[in-house]
Amino acid sequence: MTGIEWVAPRPTTFRIVLGNDENFMLIYTDRSWIAQVEGKKYYLLNLGEEEQAAQAISRILAYGQKAETTAEGGAEATPTEETGEEEVAAPAEEETPA
Repeated sequence: MTGIEWVAPRPTTFRIVLGNDENFMLIYTDRSWIAQVEGKKYYLLNLGEEEQAAQAISRILAYGQKAETTAEGGAEATPTEETGEEEVAAPAEEETPA
């Protein structure tokens, strides 16, 4: 988790920002907390829904870091499988008209 942002006073709503820049909402009500993950609401008072919310959050954590493009040439950095180091892919060459 990289941050918690206050969104609204009534109902008290927070945006939880995860490490991969994905986020979900956490809403406080008189009866319980509600997690809103990818548009679906999970009432955390119920154990079954709390488990489903945890699975939904795990799913969005599995999306990974969003692809970042560099300013020069639009090359995309991707980690290699063997070493875990980043390898920069060469941008596609443009064809010149003859």
